Amino acid sequence: MLIRLRNISKVYKGAGFQVNALCDVNLDIPEGEILAIMGTSGSGKSTLLNILGCLDIPTGGSYLLDGKEISDYSEREMAHLRNDVFGFVLQDFALIERYTVAKNVMLPLYYGTVPRRKRTEKVESILKKVGLLEKKNQMALHLSGGQRQRVAIARALVNDSKIILCDEPTGALDKKTGNDIMELFKQMNKEGKTVIIVTHDPVIADMCHRVVDISDGKLVEREENKN
Repeated sequence: MLIRLRNISKVYKGAGFQVNALCDVNLDIPEGEILAIMGTSGSGKSTLLNILGCLDIPTGGSYLLDGKEISDYSEREMAHLRNDVFGFVLQDFALIERYTVAKNVMLPLYYGTVPRRKRTEKVESILKKVGLLEKKNQMALHLSGGQRQRVAIARALVNDSKIILCDEPTGALDKKTGNDIMELFKQMNKEGKTVIIVTHDPVIADMCHRVVDISDGKLVEREENKN
């Protein structure tokens, strides 16, 4: 099993208040799956995604990644996971608008072990895959929403990340562009990537292999989609 969560909880505390964001979450995610996590605003779905991507740590429970407990990783190893094992695709794209398309995609390579002479080659290869090679020298601020999301996907893939984590990746896009982005995720999945998508859109969820619902920090699993 690629990812195994057992009794994961997340509690946020402040002066005079406590929020139980996740409560005893149990979830298995096999390699090569496209999983949708559905829920309303404030349900805990983004908190769960952040824990899956090692951007946040659980208050309690066990998180096994490839059979190793996440809490046993050093901070250096955690940084490696965030940069090389996980790729992140966000609703607001998180691009640097004054940078070119190519430079935005290249950013994760600055923190890895890819030699400088190989970086341009990798960036151009991945931009070709997402259909934006001809835009490589264009500034990000001049791109459409769909093009920006493709750049974000290219950036998530440039280090050959095995797990792609997506937080409402189609939420800011029109229906056609959103469907095009989902086709990209399906292609990535065929190439061996595990894709985890947080969404509130049932149409997007139905395009995934499996859907889990989260409400008030608790997870409910549905039957697998027949697609």
